[in-house]
Amino acid sequence: MSNSNSLSSGNSGAKRVREQRSNRIDNFPPGECICGRSNGLIVCNACGFHETGRVRYPCPVHHQILFITDVMECQKCKADYNSLSEVEI
Repeated sequence: MSNSNSLSSGNSGAKRVREQRSNRIDNFPPGECICGRSNGLIVCNACGFHETGRVRYPCPVHHQILFITDVMECQKCKADYNSLSEVEI
């Protein structure tokens, strides 16, 4: 199975994904560690590319910890993390 699929949900779909992104991260209380969160579906709002993983967000507790598998940009169009949405699966 290839990760190079594109989502064709249109603008309303992209808006829905952005709302889900904020809900996923906002599920963690302020100041709580987010290091152990599970993988989600990462969707690029610029080109529609999607893959399984996590968007790299700074942990409010462990500022110096980085997970090298966390995604910082779209693999397809190279848009930065601000264009990425993380949806719980």
